[in-house]
Amino acid sequence: MPSITIAIPVYNVSRYVRKSLLSALNQDFIGEYEILVVDDCGTDDSMDIVRSVVKEHPRGGIVRIVEHAENMGLGPARNTAIDNARGEYIFFLDSDDWVSTDCLSVLYRRAEAAGSDITVGSLIRVEEDNPAKVKEEIFPDMDVNHEAAGVYLFTQGVNYNIELWNKLMRLSFIRGNGLTCVHRIIEDSIFDFNARALVQKVSLVSNVTLYYNIRKGSILTNIKQQGGSDESAFVFCDILKQCQHLINDRYASIPGIYDFYFLRILYSCISMYRAHYTDVQKCFIRKSMSGCMSFIPSAEMLSSVTYRRAWRLCRRRDDYEFFVRVWSYPNRSDFYIKYIYPVKLFLYKILH
Repeated sequence: MPSITIAIPVYNVSRYVRKSLLSALNQDFIGEYEILVVDDCGTDDSMDIVRSVVKEHPRGGIVRIVEHAENMGLGPARNTAIDNARGEYIFFLDSDDWVSTDCLSVLYRRAEAAGSDITVGSLIRVEEDNPAKVKEEIFPDMDVNHEAAGVYLFTQGVNYNIELWNKLMRLSFIRGNGLTCVHRIIEDSIFDFNARALVQKVSLVSNVTLYYNIRKGSILTNIKQQGGSDESAFVFCDILKQCQHLINDRYASIPGIYDFYFLRILYSCISMYRAHYTDVQKCFIRKSMSGCMSFIPSAEMLSSVTYRRAWRLCRRRDDYEFFVRVWSYPNRSDFYIKYIYPVKLFLYKILH
């Protein structure tokens, strides 16, 4: 049995998939690993490139291809990888990103030493249109053994990325807890919410193991630049509803869970605000978000002073634009946030 499965969903990435796949093949990992490519039925020659690389590369035999009957989306593609992986661990690599040569070695060594179910590497974000512009996200080297370790880390001010990529995850932990991606797009959020609440051993690594390519055609970039779709509006709102159900049914006793839920509200609101939705879509969003703040029983359930402040001001409002604008002033005084800024916003709406 291979120690690690690198899972690569592929859909219309002909410009990037060669570099991504080669980075997975050229690992210095001395153990046995496999690469599982999930063909999500794109319309370009991505899979032709994959098969060409597999044929030419001396390690091509470690690559397995699983084909969907039709395009299903990134979430189902990740679930297909979970179902078909043979490794002890699984590592998700998006087909437009690439990994460092020592990625598997670094993460596997730490996971085995600490007995962690989730091991997170550091990363560098690279802009496709400006390769010289990079942003490093370096985590401290640390191992955490704690109930709901992912939530605990967040309450301690250490918040690793939501996305599934660049994490070495023990497959028995994923399958044993029934973790899956719920949505076609923005598929990481519910998986991550569950994983952080359930995991007890997490490791963070300061080594850069992933290079995240910020490209024009990605799902989130399209949402930000071209406007949100009906599907993305639904998913952002459904994420909050699903988090509410999970807290009520399973996680209400976890310290810091409401702070973590608040972060999901913030992430969804800011993402939706940047997407330039239509008036009809905004109406749907406001209706769907009704009660998302009042779901938190009281300000005392939040440990962050800033979160409490925003909760008191916004809990009766369903307008996500208002929420984001208030959040834009988290360091202002209580007097400014409670009195002056709402008046300015009221006058702005009247005058415009």
